[in-house]
Amino acid sequence: MASIRQRITAKMYVCAPNFWGDLRGTLKAIEEQRNERTSKSKAQQVLKHVARLEVKFWAKASVAMLKELDPESRIERIVDWLQTFGLEEEEDTSSGPAVLYQVLSDVTLQKDFGIHQREALSTAVKENLQKFPVEMQAVLERVGSVTGGRAFVPVSDWRRRHNQTTQLDSPTLGPGATLLFGIGPELTNDQVQASHSAVVELADEPESAEVQIPVQDLTAEQEQDEAANSEILQSLQRELAEQEKKASAEGPPADESAVMPYSADPFADLLATIMLWLQQAGGTLEREAVLPLIKAMGFRVRAVIQGLSQDVFWSHPEAECEILLRTAAGTSLHPKPLPANYLHDAVRRNLVLQVRQMGSKAKYDKLAGMLGWNAKSELRRTYGALRIVLAGLPEIFYDSKKLYLKQVLEGVVDWPVGKDGRIGPNTVKEAVQHWTRACDDLKGAGDIDWFNAKRQLLGVVMNQGGHCDVQVARWLLQPAGDKVTLEKVFEPGSKYDLTSVLFWEPRRVFRRRQPMTAPETCKASPDLCHAISQAVDTAGTATIDELQAAAESLPSKVGEDAIVAALQEIPEVFFMPDTVFLRHVAAGIILESCRPEEVGREGIDEDEEMMREGLAEVAAAAAAIKEPEEDPLQIKAPNRNAGAAVSKVQNAGMDLGFFNFTGFQTKKAEPDSAPPAAKKPRIVPAWLTEGAAVQVRGEAHAEGTILEVKGDICRVRILRSEGGDAREVEEVLPLPAMIPVAPDIGRSVKVVAGDRTGVIGKLVGLAGAEAVVQIGGMCYETLPMTQIAVVSI
Repeated sequence: MASIRQRITAKMYVCAPNFWGDLRGTLKAIEEQRNERTSKSKAQQVLKHVARLEVKFWAKASVAMLKELDPESRIERIVDWLQTFGLEEEEDTSSGPAVLYQVLSDVTLQKDFGIHQREALSTAVKENLQKFPVEMQAVLERVGSVTGGRAFVPVSDWRRRHNQTTQLDSPTLGPGATLLFGIGPELTNDQVQASHSAVVELADEPESAEVQIPVQDLTAEQEQDEAANSEILQSLQRELAEQEKKASAEGPPADESAVMPYSADPFADLLATIMLWLQQAGGTLEREAVLPLIKAMGFRVRAVIQGLSQDVFWSHPEAECEILLRTAAGTSLHPKPLPANYLHDAVRRNLVLQVRQMGSKAKYDKLAGMLGWNAKSELRRTYGALRIVLAGLPEIFYDSKKLYLKQVLEGVVDWPVGKDGRIGPNTVKEAVQHWTRACDDLKGAGDIDWFNAKRQLLGVVMNQGGHCDVQVARWLLQPAGDKVTLEKVFEPGSKYDLTSVLFWEPRRVFRRRQPMTAPETCKASPDLCHAISQAVDTAGTATIDELQAAAESLPSKVGEDAIVAALQEIPEVFFMPDTVFLRHVAAGIILESCRPEEVGREGIDEDEEMMREGLAEVAAAAAAIKEPEEDPLQIKAPNRNAGAAVSKVQNAGMDLGFFNFTGFQTKKAEPDSAPPAAKKPRIVPAWLTEGAAVQVRGEAHAEGTILEVKGDICRVRILRSEGGDAREVEEVLPLPAMIPVAPDIGRSVKVVAGDRTGVIGKLVGLAGAEAVVQIGGMCYETLPMTQIAVVSI
């Protein structure tokens, strides 16, 4: 590298290609000289960085050159570049696809292009699109319509979710917008007067006028005319506003993608929602409000815990620390402490000592292993499950059912010190609070389009405060296909069921926890409102049909529309059929459970039930121990009265040999008969999964689909041809009778092993023992052939 610096100083490089070629050659020579793996990998990394730097250099130089040309010459040069690059055997690095990609991505080059020039650029790019790598083609397809034409539609690619879409500043509205349309900034009296002056000057000024008459010099008659004009403008403003509302209500906007909401990072929205719920609840949150959301969105619990670790403590098996020690003040604040004599002192001291020694790495499973506290141990039989003991011990803080803000626990627990300092609320370590690939848990994701649409729907609902409009929800489900509808999403037990995290009841009315403010004027009948309130108060919830049946006793006939209108005016009831809510948000609004079948399960404290079971186990064990019976005859044998004592025992009819303990016969405890060893399950291949396409062995044309798998026996739907007619039959076949269909390019495949198990994609290429699978729009994975299976879709 010193020689290159000397040549730069001596100005020996006459052009940029000479410098880049010399630099690459020097680095490749260094790579060849070093045979050690570490040094070689470092040299390769340097070469990659140099290649990226060279691309940026040539792209910047090319953009600067093109900007100096007029639009017509510029489009000519770009089209010629697109048509000629990639034809030579040795491609020049200064005009390769990476450089051209960055040049085409620079929107400043297209600012002054006309419509015809944009169309020419778009046509040239599409004609030469196959010359670019696959990952560049999706972006280049939109070149030529960056600032004009239809609005930009976000790419349905899970890898780009964390990239924020560019938001352009809204145009500045002048005073005329406020006068005509009722929008824009608030104007003071002086500004309104100035705007009126400008309108009058513009209306009255002739084309050849050289002198303008100021408004301040108008006569009284002209001021009256101006007041009349102002009234006309105000009436026009009201009419235009009404027409605008009517037009927006009658028809959808021209481009829905430009106005519909979009979640750029659903993972960040999830973290923000959890933090908001914690703050609203006073620093504690039940885990049942969080775990279904994490599972539905396909994120790892570990990633969520790490993202919240700066402010939240959660006793979860995926967390780095599950158990904490309480301070002296925290010990007295224990809500449900165990009795003081519940544990033996030695067991208590040992347990607290182990937690203190583990510090910031105190884990439940590690503690159980150190203490030997398992299902067959004497500790388990004596004191019950370890989680019961940890939850009730006053010196220990362990609550796996709730999330806590660390600020709430300050002073209650003694925060341990880890490698990054105290793990308390003022920790120095910064957590990653945006999406990364490590956040995804794609096992069982299934259809990737539905997976992306589900994430987007939940992200938008969370981003809008826990609710969104029904029409927005329907629009967000469109990328998943026609088979996924909002009704399917709220159908319990369906393939797309999200009722565990979302709430939408278009035909059911609930009672509110806190009544809303009553409207000033009520248009509905008081008798109807009273009948509805009484029906809802009786059961806590009612359907529209039930309310209509309850209103039959009224003198006048009431229709469904009248009931729906009356529901909007009763402050004690909840009925919002046009809004989708997060279930946790809806549970905080309505008084009863979100679903009628769950009302009976409320109020059950699982921790309390487990503690009661543990206490019952201990009580049963104590009852099984027989208390020693007192001897009716207390024998005292002093040296002086030994003979009298012996004679007293003999007179009582007792045998002196009773006290000779060598005469007893010990009874050996019979060992428990161990259950017979379970048969080792037969290992089945990974391709034996539901939906896989198979062929019946011995029948070349009999192809079927696996419907159900039980061990190595499958229920298969087979298409058989008999006499020219094809019919479907279902048969139960063993594993040896089936052969997997060979993978072929273009067929749908399912990932059956690895990190992406359960994901369905399209086979787009074969390379030896590996397959290239397209997952979604722009995600390509190279997987071993043993990890995929052809499916019938």
